[in-house]
Amino acid sequence: MGCNDTHFYSYVIEMHQPGSYYEETYILSLAKYTIATGELVDKTIIRKTRHTDTDTEGHWIAEEQQNTGFNLTKYLIDNQIDYAFPADMSEANIVVGKDGFFLQGEKAKAILLSKPQIVSLVPWFRQDTKIAALFMANRNYFVLLEAGAYNTADGNFSQAIIVINHAKYQKARHSLTTREQKPWQVQVGCFGVLNSAKQQRQHLEKANFTATIIFNDKAKCHRVILTPPLATREEAKQQSLRLQKMLNIKGYVGKAER
Repeated sequence: MGCNDTHFYSYVIEMHQPGSYYEETYILSLAKYTIATGELVDKTIIRKTRHTDTDTEGHWIAEEQQNTGFNLTKYLIDNQIDYAFPADMSEANIVVGKDGFFLQGEKAKAILLSKPQIVSLVPWFRQDTKIAALFMANRNYFVLLEAGAYNTADGNFSQAIIVINHAKYQKARHSLTTREQKPWQVQVGCFGVLNSAKQQRQHLEKANFTATIIFNDKAKCHRVILTPPLATREEAKQQSLRLQKMLNIKGYVGKAER
């Protein structure tokens, strides 16, 4: 449903059958989980409804068993909950495998959460578990896992939400970018004398740019290079613009040499 800085919230729907085809109870709750660990910290019942087929002929009667009211608007405001919106799974490239969650690249994949980490929160996680939906809020991804078949006679159907925080996702992206292709970078200058390259690097570092010096055999010069954290073309272009704005130095965007 949504989250604040420390917790996320979801509706939980449960069906209970007491070993009879003629009785079942549905419980709707609002659950509160810790973003950092994914652990359930509170669950409030909003509605509880008992359904019975008194004559076993398909004439069901519903009985509301939750008598206390729940003010959802007040709960949302008191907990400062921002709504979560569906995310594009094909764009996020988060996939589930037998060993955990991965960020899928064109030629490789990077681990997001291992199977033991997932099983500690979702004991029923197994190979046929699938991602039913993906949501985003506060730059974190919330993965809705699903296993079993809905509307089966035994009700063998489960869902759970797992958090992939922004930092973990970005780390995996950086890992993929570095492994799959030559990373994008910004060349600040090419100097025949090493001391000149070092002076340029010091000038950049005073403005909080992290630079490296690489000797190019073909050009016979020392290149002063900036590499953005994600090493993507867009990030390199943004870094080049920031360099121009702050130090009036023109940077040349290109791919790293191997």
